[in-house]
Amino acid sequence: MTPLDTAIAQRLSNLTGRRERVFAVAALVHEATGSLPSVTQTRTYIGSGSNTDIHKDLQVYRDQQAQRHARLLDLPELPESFVQSLESLAKGLWEQSATEAKATFDAERQAWAERIQWAEKGRADAETLQSITFTERQEAVAARDQAQTQRDALQISLTDLTDKFNQVSTTLTSVRETAETDRRLLTIEGDAARYAENLMQRQVASLESRVTDLTQRLDDSHVLENVAQQRANHLETELARADGRIEELLRQLAGTPLAKETVKRHPATAQAQALKRRLGKR
Repeated sequence: MTPLDTAIAQRLSNLTGRRERVFAVAALVHEATGSLPSVTQTRTYIGSGSNTDIHKDLQVYRDQQAQRHARLLDLPELPESFVQSLESLAKGLWEQSATEAKATFDAERQAWAERIQWAEKGRADAETLQSITFTERQEAVAARDQAQTQRDALQISLTDLTDKFNQVSTTLTSVRETAETDRRLLTIEGDAARYAENLMQRQVASLESRVTDLTQRLDDSHVLENVAQQRANHLETELARADGRIEELLRQLAGTPLAKETVKRHPATAQAQALKRRLGKR
């Protein structure tokens, strides 16, 4: 820290007002260097205040010093060298004041220019956002409603497929139980029952896999209804094939002792009724 810095710090410790602190800094710097401090230098010493306020305070200080020197110039019998020194000092103070005033004005003008540029950019952004038309918003709403409609249709299709799957599962369970009972009678009938059970299990696994696939596809709002319809038709075909295979097994069992035993043990089941009709034809 220089002696000037120390002297300024001691002087400012007893002052609280901004202007008197600016005056104190100006006086000490002028006394030590022969020129007044700049706005930035003054603000560094006092530690607060805007550049505009500090510039005004320094201008007041210069004006007061100029008036003081003017009064000294009016005194009679002053040496000409002293008068010239005072005139030179006044001229220097005026030129320094004008230079700092211009610098402050340029800084303020630049700040306002940046603020105007920022405001213009904000206005342009707002106009860009407003360019989205009402028609575009309506189209977005219509697309959303269409996706919801397709999703609802897929939900209905999945519900129907689930019901059909449950019905097939019930039928397969009944066939499986009957086959399990008849399997213990004869080896041939047991092989046929196991074949039927394995066939039904494969059909159930296939149906479960297809229902799971449809459930996952339901979450995609862009799935079209015709995809679900095609899968439903395919499942109907698979069910018809399964019914045909069951019918073929019943036809093969109609001529065996297992058929009569099945009708006797389970007269109320659909399989027993079918076997009974076939036995009656024979």
